Amino acid sequence: MLKVRHATGKTNWVTLARNVLIKNGFGYILENQTVINEPVFVKTNVQRLKDQYIQTLNEACQNSPKLST
Repeated sequence: MLKVRHATGKTNWVTLARNVLIKNGFGYILENQTVINEPVFVKTNVQRLKDQYIQTLNEACQNSPKLST
């Protein structure tokens, strides 16, 4: 049902999860509907999410006038 709602353009958690997978380079998982090595996938995906968070945080700190000194 959620996949059908996503296909019709309604935003839900399936849409958001799909976007995260594609952004992190795991779009092939959506096509195959399977993960060959789940522990490696989870570890890699979590590390990519952490790296993205750190990059976003560093960018926000560098662009913040309050944190310039």
